[in-house]
Amino acid sequence: MHQAMPSTLFTMASNCNGNSPDGLPPLPPLPISVADLRKSHGFSDQAQWAIPYKLMQGARPGFGLSDNTSLADQVNKIVGEGKVTTFVSLQAECLPENGSILLDGGGCRKSEPKNLPPYWKEVEKAATQFGMPPPTFLYYGIVGMKTAKSIDSLSIAAKDLAKRIKLGETIYVHCGG
Repeated sequence: MHQAMPSTLFTMASNCNGNSPDGLPPLPPLPISVADLRKSHGFSDQAQWAIPYKLMQGARPGFGLSDNTSLADQVNKIVGEGKVTTFVSLQAECLPENGSILLDGGGCRKSEPKNLPPYWKEVEKAATQFGMPPPTFLYYGIVGMKTAKSIDSLSIAAKDLAKRIKLGETIYVHCGG
């Protein structure tokens, strides 16, 4: 049986007339050149704006980096330049960051999670350095290469993120890399 995809974020972001009823900016009209897309949605080698200045997606902070200085630089760019206030982990393979709010019970989790270095301390340090409010950490695990635990559960998580964007939060959503 085919279920309809939750359309909350998609509908809000894809209203191309510039008058989104949900207060989110429209997607750029198609077709769009790669160069123009990079200008409007590019951020770094590790992250891009899904909805410019509202919702960024990218790699887990620190993923593939060799040292803590690199992590600090990466986080400073995300928080300082991107003005990100909320970090969302979709990694069922990893433990939630310290103080994470579980979206719809946290989605799925692997029984034996990886023990990757946490990044929450660097994010808190960067928020203080840039005079921003304390960051929020959210967790909704999706097992790599699989779907969410249910369409209803994913819809609950998407609606929570949409609400946060409407309230002025800037969100960074990440998986592994």
